[in-house]
This record gives sequence, C-alpha cells and structure tokens, in this order.
Amino acid sequence: MGLKELLKSYIAISGITLTQIQTELNTRNGTSHGVQNLSKKINNETLRYNEIEQIADILGYKIEWIKKESIVANTIGNKAYQDYMLKLMQNIHFLFNAMQNIPPALIEQSLENGNLNPEKFQELVNSLEKSLNK
Repeated sequence: MGLKELLKSYIAISGITLTQIQTELNTRNGTSHGVQNLSKKINNETLRYNEIEQIADILGYKIEWIKKESIVANTIGNKAYQDYMLKLMQNIHFLFNAMQNIPPALIEQSLENGNLNPEKFQELVNSLEKSLNK
C-alpha cells in the first residue's frame, strides 16, 4: 500500500475532510494553501515527512519508528544476506534429500538422550556429503 492509499484510508476512517485538514495545517503553519494543494500532494505522494506527521496528529495518530528484532528485517535486500539464505536453502534441500536415504539406525547415532546432538548430526552429514560427492 502506497502513501496515497494509506493516507486516504486513515482520512476516511477519521471522518475528517481534506478541507478540515488543510484548514488546520494552515493554522499550524501560518499558511493559506488551498485544499487542492493538499489533494495534489497526496495523489502525487509528494508530501514532506513533517506534513505527514502533522496530518497524522490532526487525525489523532502518531508515527512511531520501531526497531525490528529479526535478522531478516535488518538484512532484506542485502546481497550477502541473500547469498547466505540461498546457501542455507541449498543445505536444507541437501539434508532433506539425504535424510530420505539415511537408515534410521544412523540417525539414532546422532541422538543423545532422545535429542538430536548437532555436532554428531553434522558429522553424519559431513560423512554423507563426502560419500555422495565421490
């Protein structure tokens, strides 16, 4: 959803007209812009950030920036992250295919007290990878 659609939906929900919003913006900023000016800025998505903040305030909202905790949120679009994810998916695909051919007795060797031991499992995967690459 673009800025235009987002603003129009919040304006519609609020029941406040563009004329009322522009009147309040003019009062706050000491300006005398017409409602056509605001409508054009919304449609062209050319509002300045401080204008968006003021409109949000007029509508009874505040804009908050909240830090995402996920590694994904901080690295989307990052080439290194994309390469990492591709390699991870290749490894998962390899493991899935390999697991179908591993006898249960071998998988049990990777278990410790009923739980998978990552180091033992990695040893099993490494040995399988070597045997498949020969």
